[in-house]
Amino acid sequence: MATADLAGARIKFDRANEHLDALKEGVTSWMKPHTEKGLIHLARDGEWWVMVSEPLSPAPKRLAAIAGDFVQNLRAVLDYLVWQLVLREGEEPTEANAFPICETKNGFIRDVKEPKRRERSALWRIPVDGGAWAIIEGAQPFNRPPGNPAFEPWGPAYHAPLAVLSRLSNADKHRSLLIDLTFPEQRTVLDAFGWSDDVTLVEQRISALPLSYELPTEVMRLRFAPSDRDPGMYMKGSPALNPTFGEEGAKPDRDGFTRGTQLSVNAGTAFLVGAVREVVEQVALLPRVVGWE
Repeated sequence: MATADLAGARIKFDRANEHLDALKEGVTSWMKPHTEKGLIHLARDGEWWVMVSEPLSPAPKRLAAIAGDFVQNLRAVLDYLVWQLVLREGEEPTEANAFPICETKNGFIRDVKEPKRRERSALWRIPVDGGAWAIIEGAQPFNRPPGNPAFEPWGPAYHAPLAVLSRLSNADKHRSLLIDLTFPEQRTVLDAFGWSDDVTLVEQRISALPLSYELPTEVMRLRFAPSDRDPGMYMKGSPALNPTFGEEGAKPDRDGFTRGTQLSVNAGTAFLVGAVREVVEQVALLPRVVGWE
């Protein structure tokens, strides 16, 4: 009986993690000068106290290339998987064979499960009623449970980890280097500032915009009561920064900024790695599958 040898997929997975380590190291080095207190300063705008970030220096383009290498190696793990699963059936894989990533159930049925020409299916020659098929279909973005905190509020299917992986892989492979954007970590912005006990914070607005490379960026604004009293604002530390990479957007968002799918270097990449690992480890438990250890 034929087997699926996942040794190549394992090498690609380990290589993706090596690129991820290099990316994190490079990002840490680039961000170090920007984590100092001097990046943020306070300004007054009527009743509002405004926190403004000075422009960042652009990230080295090498980091975009490393991010692309991470994405492509991780995507290749899934494609290698399908290739080996076809061999496991005693069949010869074709150029059509790849790991499908579909954001809608109808799209999966149309293009993978019931295409007009069966040989055009990415899972051609893998039995529809088999365990391998069930794992692959179960991993599709439209089957992801809602409420993933890393990708809200856009919705579970569009920003399920494998959907993000597919979108970033296509952008890096076909269009351009993945762009880098840096956002203030919203959970830490307010903690970076203090004020007098003589006033009460009555309203706060935190910006969702990335920090600019050219102009100062408003990070947050606060309003206190009573409005005629100096709140004695002071900085206790620096807000954490959340570097991301992703595809260039095609249409402006509601805030007027054009950006596509972005992935945080820390939490977001962990979701991608975990999603791929989950799929492969499920396949590795099937009969006649070797090489993942």
